[in-house]
Amino acid sequence: LHRVDPNLKLGGPVFEGADEDITVSPDSRGRTSWLGRFLDYLRDHGRLADLSFMSFEHYPFSDTRATWKDLYDEPRLISHIMEVWKSDGLPDGVPMFDTETNATGEGDTSATIFSAVWLADYIGSFFAAGGKATYFFHYFDDLFTLDKQYQIKQPTAQLMAAQVITQEWVQPVDAEHRVFRAASDIKDSDGHVVVTAYALLRPDGQWSIMLVNKDYDNSRKVRLVF
Repeated sequence: LHRVDPNLKLGGPVFEGADEDITVSPDSRGRTSWLGRFLDYLRDHGRLADLSFMSFEHYPFSDTRATWKDLYDEPRLISHIMEVWKSDGLPDGVPMFDTETNATGEGDTSATIFSAVWLADYIGSFFAAGGKATYFFHYFDDLFTLDKQYQIKQPTAQLMAAQVITQEWVQPVDAEHRVFRAASDIKDSDGHVVVTAYALLRPDGQWSIMLVNKDYDNSRKVRLVF
């Protein structure tokens, strides 16, 4: 491909919905990580610079039996798998793209608060973990409910979440936003963190904090400390 056009940006390998490292049989050096061996191969052949981006897909709740409590795991799931790719030897300068993502759950959750809460939590966690770009999957019928002629009937909770994220948490401008890690100590009786926080410095110089309350039954009071 580079013989045809040396300016092409090549990347991959587009792992599909992995939560842990993808392993294969050990090679002669005992290496079992597919990505680790792939990166070593590029490095050994002097071609690591050809990898312009690392891409994967994220579907944390593909099992339709997922329930509300599974939402507590999202920050750990996305940050963990991104750390796995880094530990496999992905160079710091290679950006990570989540090229396809969404969530499903118990029954049809696309029009419910489940997917809205997940989307906010995922977006904040992905960028806090160092992600560079993410691409939403299923505009229809997750952002809108449709009739039999595929005409929009009404927007869904997930559309509302997308609007809050893209129009209020961030500035809707093509400019750099700086994401900072934030922590929360608001937990339920089982020890789950029920309010997550995501902080960024917007291009207009304002701090913007997105708070996600995953307590199904209660509102929560918060106090922000910088």
